[in-house]
Amino acid sequence: MKDSHGVAAYFDALYASLAQSPTHARIGREALGSGFVGQLGFAGEEELFRLAELAGMGPGRAVLDLCCGMGGTSVWYAQRTGSHVTGLDCSPVGLSLARKHTRASGVAIELVLADLWVSGEASNVSLSQAEHLDFAIGEFREMKMQPSLERALRHRGLLKA
Repeated sequence: MKDSHGVAAYFDALYASLAQSPTHARIGREALGSGFVGQLGFAGEEELFRLAELAGMGPGRAVLDLCCGMGGTSVWYAQRTGSHVTGLDCSPVGLSLARKHTRASGVAIELVLADLWVSGEASNVSLSQAEHLDFAIGEFREMKMQPSLERALRHRGLLKA
């Protein structure tokens, strides 16, 4: 994957630092309690449950977590809703940490390296269940692959987390 704009390098350094930061973990646990799963953002358990409920996530549903980072919310959604979750991120370090988190949690999540911010590369990514996606979560404003994502979504429901 080409990182001509340094986006992946930035997130690689950020995720490596956060993974080693007791301060990040402490603040996350203080702010979110059991809703803290190592995520970069600070949506707590109440917000995550609300999004899952609004989206109708559950067993047999396919969820695409764009910019999944270290995989915290991907694992959370897979564990709490029974949905099949695929996480995409541009950071090899983030995905490595997500794989560790996934193995430790005992849930199966597909993780895909793709640079959504710079190249629109995800429009060419072959996801095993792309034709069966029910929901996508993430930040969509700068992503060049949004039309292909919309075509892949059964219900054409884009959710911004």
